[in-house]
Amino acid sequence: MSNGDLSNFLVQRVNTELPKLELETAELQSHVNFLVADKYIDARERLRIQGEVMTFAMQLKHRISDVMSMTKAVTRRSMGDRYGTFRGNARAGMARLETRLDQLDESIDELRQKTHDEMNDPRRTSSESVSGIIDTVPEVINVLNDLAQFLGLLRAKRKASKKS
Repeated sequence: MSNGDLSNFLVQRVNTELPKLELETAELQSHVNFLVADKYIDARERLRIQGEVMTFAMQLKHRISDVMSMTKAVTRRSMGDRYGTFRGNARAGMARLETRLDQLDESIDELRQKTHDEMNDPRRTSSESVSGIIDTVPEVINVLNDLAQFLGLLRAKRKASKKS
């Protein structure tokens, strides 16, 4: 493979990967914004999802780094007049990606803070959260007693109806 062929291959890879990375970054940003805004996700589940989001974001950053390396590997000599256009487009794409990554990092920090606050919420783990359950135990016992009495009356009626 000659130097020109390698450069053409790298240009093609960069031109196909940059839009994909921009799209994936935007989608991840959307998901993180949803997770930050949603009030009904359990704290433990949010913590698990946060870990997955952070792993995916790290993988995305590695892929962006690979594309940056490919961009730097393309030489002016092998591209000729097309080098300026390629370099300008690649720089603009990388600048957009850097902006989106900064926004994504801010959103992930918000998600991390919200998850931390929810996990450490005293109402979640204290006796206050259990007190509502404990208050309903006598009511459940009363309902079960009433049900037992009702079933006893039904049995008595069945026995009486079978005898007659």
